[in-house]
Amino acid sequence: MKLLKTITDDDISGVKFRKLDEYKERTAGRAVLFNEMGEIALLNVQKEKYHKLPGGGVEAGEEIDEALKRECKEETGCKIEIEAELGVVEEYRNEFKLHQLSKCYFARVIERKEPNFTKREKDRKFSLMFVPIEEAIKLMELDKPDSYEGKYVVLRDLVLLKEALRIITE
Repeated sequence: MKLLKTITDDDISGVKFRKLDEYKERTAGRAVLFNEMGEIALLNVQKEKYHKLPGGGVEAGEEIDEALKRECKEETGCKIEIEAELGVVEEYRNEFKLHQLSKCYFARVIERKEPNFTKREKDRKFSLMFVPIEEAIKLMELDKPDSYEGKYVVLRDLVLLKEALRIITE
């Protein structure tokens, strides 16, 4: 899968990146998930002032496609079909000692029910919307996350959305 960007603390806070000796390794699946009207799924993390794409970490014994389908079902209530690879964003989050590879795919909704947010997601006031991809980009460009994590999420997902828009408009 094509590497789209490597993000470090330098991109988030201007703190010069220095590679740590040890990182926890994490692989995650992300989706640019289209509904039947051509809009994409976008999660609003209201309490922390940002938006994000659906997806999350691969659990032990899971394949990336299984993890992505599970995460989309939980966060959007949607059963999905993965259609194509989009790209990967690599992150070095020094504050969390985390090296994360977010592998992103184009996907489409094949069945829709209600999201099943976790307690943490409910506490952070997650809500789901479907919007045109251009609107999703505009919303994320206006986001002002307070948290370290939120800053990484917005930058990562903007990279993914802009690449998706480039591909679909070629």
